[in-house]
Order: sequence, then structure tokens, then C-alpha cells
Amino acid sequence: MAKKASDHFKGIPDLPDDPRAKKSRPKIMAVVDEDNCTGCQACVPFCPVDCIEVMESIIEIDDGICIDCDLCVFICPIDVLSSVATATI
Repeated sequence: MAKKASDHFKGIPDLPDDPRAKKSRPKIMAVVDEDNCTGCQACVPFCPVDCIEVMESIIEIDDGICIDCDLCVFICPIDVLSSVATATI
């Protein structure tokens, strides 16, 4: 079966109804692979709660604000962001 030109795009999940309302700590959080992050900032404008900060040449995610929408994980062009269970953080 032939691949379509758009097959390389990742699916983007739906946003929560109220993205600024955080009821409890999410079960899964976005984590940055700091060794491989280039600091391209492609993920920053997509964060609905502005929890991504640029520090020197890498990004940092504020766990206290993150609502685990995973938009940054899906948007990252070099896959340095991943979702990890909060029990392992």
C-alpha cells in the first residue's frame, strides 16, 4: 500500500474543555530529553497553559502548571519530548 504525503504527521489530541483548570496532578507528564533538545521552541506556542519555558538552549516544563494535554509531545519535530507516568518522576 502506497504511503500518502501526510502520513508522517502525528495526530493531535483534543484539548480539554477548560485547559487552565487543573484538578489534580496528571497521571502522565511531558518530560524533556535535555541532552538532545535543540531549543528550537516549536512546542512553545502550542502549550495552552504556557508551562514551557526556554532556558538557554533547551526547554523546561513546569510540572505544577502542565495539564498533560501532550500537544508538545506530538508537535516536537525531533521527538525529545515524551510522556512519562508521574510515579516514575
